[in-house]
Amino acid sequence: MKKKQPGPKKFADLRRRAEKKASAAEAKAKVSLSLAETQRTLHELHVHQIELELQNEELRGAQAELEATKARYFDLYDLAPIGYFTISEKGLIQEANLTAARLLGLGKQQLVKQPFTRFILNEDQDVFYQHRKLLFKTHAPQVCELRILNKQGDLFWARLESMVRQEGMDEASGVHGFQGEPVCRTVMSDISLLKQAEENSKINKALLNETEKMGKIGGWSFDAEKSAETWTEETFRILEIDLIQGAPKMRGGLDLIAPAFRPMAEHAIRQAIESGVPYDQEWEVITAKGNKRWVHAVAKTRKEKGKPKFVSGFFQDISELKQAEEKLRNSLAEKELLLKEVHHRVKNNLMTIIGLIKMQETKAGNEMVSPLMRELEARVRSIALVHEILNKSEHQACVSLQNYFETMSVLIRDQFGAERGIRYTVQAAGTAVGPDIAVAYGLILNELVTNAYRHAFPGNKPRSGAENCEITVTVKHEGGKLTLTVADNGVGLPVEMNWENPESLGLRLVKMLCQQLNGSIELDRTRGTAFHLHFAHSPVAG
Repeated sequence: MKKKQPGPKKFADLRRRAEKKASAAEAKAKVSLSLAETQRTLHELHVHQIELELQNEELRGAQAELEATKARYFDLYDLAPIGYFTISEKGLIQEANLTAARLLGLGKQQLVKQPFTRFILNEDQDVFYQHRKLLFKTHAPQVCELRILNKQGDLFWARLESMVRQEGMDEASGVHGFQGEPVCRTVMSDISLLKQAEENSKINKALLNETEKMGKIGGWSFDAEKSAETWTEETFRILEIDLIQGAPKMRGGLDLIAPAFRPMAEHAIRQAIESGVPYDQEWEVITAKGNKRWVHAVAKTRKEKGKPKFVSGFFQDISELKQAEEKLRNSLAEKELLLKEVHHRVKNNLMTIIGLIKMQETKAGNEMVSPLMRELEARVRSIALVHEILNKSEHQACVSLQNYFETMSVLIRDQFGAERGIRYTVQAAGTAVGPDIAVAYGLILNELVTNAYRHAFPGNKPRSGAENCEITVTVKHEGGKLTLTVADNGVGLPVEMNWENPESLGLRLVKMLCQQLNGSIELDRTRGTAFHLHFAHSPVAG
């Protein structure tokens, strides 16, 4: 209960009673005073009056100060953002502030004499029981967290911080208790958001751990100032170190790196710590149990005031990937060996066919058949040459056109006689194609160059105005297009020849191969003869 303050009516009643007593005293005295004594008495009364007025002024100031104190108490206590309770030893609420009332969903007066346990979730009643038991037994401050169910049925997490006080008159609040009775002063905070954050943190941590396990990625951090390391659980698993032992010191961690990779790793780590240089490397490590593993190590540095402060990164166990790469390399090596053997056998078979053609040519002894046989031999040889190049090459999936066309030029020149003095130039550097495309290009080139050797230079002379007999093969590729040009500075094709519908087998073969490759042909007769063949082209590594 609050202490009542004296009102104006009570002061007026006191005045009347004082005047009555003063009149009665004067009537009994009937003492005749001299003038000097009367003056002295009046002076004393005047001084006393002033003294009383001064005391009254001080009382009014004290009253104002008391009212201000009560206002501050209201602001600090009732309007505080946390709940305040005074709870008896029996667990009854004796007083609560406005925030406590709001949290529990009842008015302040309605909470008085209510058991505090009424608002605690059944599952958490034992938590509060132990809290109160320790509090009144030890008289030491106690803290607990439990769930509160308010009047409206809303459930929230609360943190209780309690201490014991011996109750008498509470001068600040005016609350009375039995003299010497211990009470519990409790502060209650709504920690629902904190609990939700903790729950989310647990979920995120569990998800992170599971993700690390699935990805075999372990994180770590290093405090450059404190020289302290922190590892995630997966890092311990990757390096097979007991989690209880904790992360080893920097030197101990470096000792887990295989000797062959340790200098590189030490340099990278030192650069990261001292200069903030990130790194991304692959190391072989030897785990605490002596097992060899490969890790992908990545780290970056966070700086403060221009100096490296924290280095953080991850280890990813890539042992299985390395094993798969090794198997793939072995498999590719076996396939390349097999392909080389295939190309070797195909080339030998084609050379056998060439030998048979030569034998048939010799047996026929026919001047009309022999040229046809030689043309057939040249075509088969151009195909065999592709397989010979592939058999000798490190790359089984592509053929260098520069090498291929230069080798073909030697064979064709030998076929028609090097002494003719025809200059042969190939410009196809940097262009590689697949074996199938190379065979088609080789057949086209064989036909066009052979025709140039046969018909472009009668009497081994170029066209009028040219000094030397020249055959030029050029390959250009740009924007997904490839242009193969076979040009000579000879006398040119006969004007009456319809090259788009040729009668010769060679030109028909060129046109057919060009159509199969979805290409097109242009003929330029301005300076001898130049065939421009255009094809789609996708670069092939070689």
